Amino acid sequence: MIRAILLVLSTTLVLAWGLPGEAQIPASRIGVTCALDGTLVLIDARSIRVTHRLSVCRNPGDLAVSPDGRMLLVAESSGAGLALVDLLSVRLQAPVRSDHLRDPRALTFSKDGSRLYLLNPRLQALLELHVPSFKTVRLMPLHLPGPQDLAVSPDGGRLFISHGEAGTVSVVDLASWQLLGQHRLADRIGGLDVTSDGTRVLVALPESQEVGIYDVQRFTPRDRVPVGQEPSVVRVGPDGRAVVINSINHDVSVFDPERPSGRFRIGVGVGPRGLTFSPDGRACFVANYDTGDVSVLDLKDGRQLGRLAVGKGPKALTWIP
Repeated sequence: MIRAILLVLSTTLVLAWGLPGEAQIPASRIGVTCALDGTLVLIDARSIRVTHRLSVCRNPGDLAVSPDGRMLLVAESSGAGLALVDLLSVRLQAPVRSDHLRDPRALTFSKDGSRLYLLNPRLQALLELHVPSFKTVRLMPLHLPGPQDLAVSPDGGRLFISHGEAGTVSVVDLASWQLLGQHRLADRIGGLDVTSDGTRVLVALPESQEVGIYDVQRFTPRDRVPVGQEPSVVRVGPDGRAVVINSINHDVSVFDPERPSGRFRIGVGVGPRGLTFSPDGRACFVANYDTGDVSVLDLKDGRQLGRLAVGKGPKALTWIP
């Protein structure tokens, strides 16, 4: 049984995790962007306390950490670049600027950390940047508006892009740098992710208040899972469970894509925007934009353990190994 002891001391949440006879969660960190403060907040993952607060850029948005845990990149929403943070020294480095980096979205590193992929809604394009020079290596026109989210298959071979306004998912083969197909699923879609075994893609369908599950090869529908109102973000955790942010309900839906009938919901703060997981998938952290805090969720027991105040407009999160 997972054991969580939640202590509220003034405005600080202290969370102790433990399993009898097993090691505790490593002393890692969680990165959170606070859009209205222009800051990046680092949280100690064991004590659930804010350890650092860095001014990074105006309106920071999506973020990505390198596989080795040494660098973190923050997208400057409505801007023209990326903020680069050295996680060893916890210092802001020189910003990454490029004409291709107007309003960057949905950052993700390749498995080996040598490439960075991101979306440019203004160009309606996918970009591949070299790491650590961050020079644009390749640019793929997608010819559809609203690219907003992306997910890489577990083997690192394919990339899936959600075009929210077009209701379409683009599929890209990264080795050949070819657009394999574009699949229209609805008038409007939300975020997406790939299951841990790489066989299915999960897509948020806001108009029907569902998550669609599709075969990864032909994109044929496999199942539809009822969730809440305005599902916006879908993420599959390390243990295979999916967590979906229901924006209007201010809660999340949790289910196993293999057995979605066992789904349940957990309340969070107001205006949930982004989420991330602990490495074992037992804990989930949700950024609540309107209440300025991060919800700490126990996915096994299906409850919110508490909320930690972080700043104004928390937007995106990532686990930092």
